[in-house]
Amino acid sequence: MQYDTNDINSVQVEFTNVCALKCPMCPRKYMTRPLGYIEKKTIDKMFQYLPNVKHVWLHHFGESLYHRDFVSLIDRIREYCKPRFSLSTNGTIFTEENINKVLNSDIDRLYVCLDGNTPEEYEKYRYPAKFKKVKESFVNFLETKGNKDKPYVEIQVIDFPKTDKNSIL
Repeated sequence: MQYDTNDINSVQVEFTNVCALKCPMCPRKYMTRPLGYIEKKTIDKMFQYLPNVKHVWLHHFGESLYHRDFVSLIDRIREYCKPRFSLSTNGTIFTEENINKVLNSDIDRLYVCLDGNTPEEYEKYRYPAKFKKVKESFVNFLETKGNKDKPYVEIQVIDFPKTDKNSIL
């Protein structure tokens, strides 16, 4: 079957499959391919055929912010098309540098995965992340972002049995 790439509206691009967490619900533990980082030439190969893409999801099995060329890869995609960009992050590496990467990139929507709202619950599902550190980093991100429109930020919580949905953060 032949596909017309002009009809593709949304794609998911994995900048890296590297992640420091060992979340019990994550399918990464079944991944057999080697760890690595996407190269600019791969972006070029993909997007030369995707001029009408309207939405690019920048995540899959890894933490995209680990890619040292995060911003330039987004800029590279922009050379081919003008999509909206969404990024999902576990927030564990919201350093000043990575906060600036996100704020200086063209990310439209940022999903921060905070699975649990107590240290015990969070750390059970986002092992070996530390709730206090991630919370402080996220608050720092929001303060640095200030009242800028972009990125729009959503907190994402997986509905585990003990998650108190009324008291996130």
